[in-house]
Amino acid sequence: MDSSGPEPSRSRSGWSEEQLTDLHRTLMGQLLRLVPVPLSGAPALVVRGVLQPPEDPAATRVVVWDGRDAATSTAYDLPLTDSRDDSIPWWSLIAALRHLVSGARDRGGQEADAPVVDARPEVLRLLQAPSYDVTDALYSTVSMLEPGRQTTEESLHLSGFLLLDEHTARLYVDTPIPPDRIGLDVALRDENGNATVDHTALAYALPSLVSDELEWNISEVRDPYCSAVYDFTHW
Repeated sequence: MDSSGPEPSRSRSGWSEEQLTDLHRTLMGQLLRLVPVPLSGAPALVVRGVLQPPEDPAATRVVVWDGRDAATSTAYDLPLTDSRDDSIPWWSLIAALRHLVSGARDRGGQEADAPVVDARPEVLRLLQAPSYDVTDALYSTVSMLEPGRQTTEESLHLSGFLLLDEHTARLYVDTPIPPDRIGLDVALRDENGNATVDHTALAYALPSLVSDELEWNISEVRDPYCSAVYDFTHW
């Protein structure tokens, strides 16, 4: 792939190459979900590849295409750290990538190789006011409880989920004590109406909330997929 734009900057001294590779792998793992589904509407673009440029381990190169013709591919170099040398959350990078490809033009299969766009300055600009949508919020919510992960007997197990509306998702969770399947309603937007993509605090608190706070948060809603529904949208 031929690079265009300025020469990539070298990685900052605050991060080792191994640490940067770990950041890259985390982003790569999250981008896997975008291989079979569109990043944008028309023309639909999906992820073709995720690479770590050998000349700059502080970047991740994401190759997108129309899912049919490899000649429509374009690669975007995304920064893994921001201007303060802090790691950039993967959800922020995916939101920035969605913005970048939304303005991509169909190359019409005219070139055999994918051009490389140095998107790092634009991504850093977009991070000042990131834009997320309800799909980002839903994915963040569901990811709090990873299905298929090896867990202990005391762990909660995700058995299903449903987007209820633009503001709420319901997680169907199997609990060990007592053995039961319950529904947990979780907010997808903050008090200002913005999509919420960081559920880290709730993820850590959820086991204790389920064991200690259920009776105070029971909902009157009845759901055939669970024994009871509990409202944690205010959490």
